[in-house]
Amino acid sequence: MKAAILLAAYGSTLPAAREPLERLRRRIDELRPEMECRVACTSREVLRRTQQETDAWPSVKQALNQLVADGYTHVAIQSLHVIPGSEYQEILRAARVFRQSGALQRVCVGRPLLSSRQDVSDVAKALLEILPPLEDGHGVVVVAHGSSHPGRARLSDLLQKLESRGNRVLTETLEANGWSALMDRITRLELSKVWLYPLLLAPGRHLHRDILGSDPDSLANVLKENNVDSEVLDQSVAACDDVAAVWLGHLETALETMNAPDAMNKEEN
Repeated sequence: MKAAILLAAYGSTLPAAREPLERLRRRIDELRPEMECRVACTSREVLRRTQQETDAWPSVKQALNQLVADGYTHVAIQSLHVIPGSEYQEILRAARVFRQSGALQRVCVGRPLLSSRQDVSDVAKALLEILPPLEDGHGVVVVAHGSSHPGRARLSDLLQKLESRGNRVLTETLEANGWSALMDRITRLELSKVWLYPLLLAPGRHLHRDILGSDPDSLANVLKENNVDSEVLDQSVAACDDVAAVWLGHLETALETMNAPDAMNKEEN
């Protein structure tokens, strides 16, 4: 038996956006020093745009093929996505192919961040604990990516739970039709400053373009245009140790399944 861990993330075209992923990998290296830990990208757009780079992201399939070529027989793939959406389903399909072909003896997939009610509670608690004390006229805006996939239900649960803790904790998604609804709420609350918290693993183009970008339609500029100051609380949700612990917990469950002597060769933990 030769086992490895593969971290599967959305990815980014920005080199600096890899740091949160590398931080997680270093943490896994400390927890599991006996295991090889590699990374892969699930975004077709990121893969396409970075394929000519020296340190180009491998796809999940490419990373698994390389692990097989390197003699690995057991692999735990950990999804670093927020919800069990379409890219998570693609990871499961890749795991199924390698399992059914016999290329890998065992392959298990760790669930995304928000996969259960307990995950939602744990992540909400972790995020609320790191929010700064709010002065009068100050608030927090948690910005998530959003999705049309049915897996978005857990994200909706999380955003509702965060907002239920206080009327100055606001949430919005990048899938929303502009920032007008959010600005209406900020205006009603008479907020003069908001802390921005991106619910994103990597500080990639969504952060630097849609949230903080120079474009007039970015959230930061819309706030400025409405005389509301803003400041980023953190650039990656993985910087919160208690949030990262949820992903790591899912990985441990996948590893336990993979290593159990009488376990079925499951795709998913």
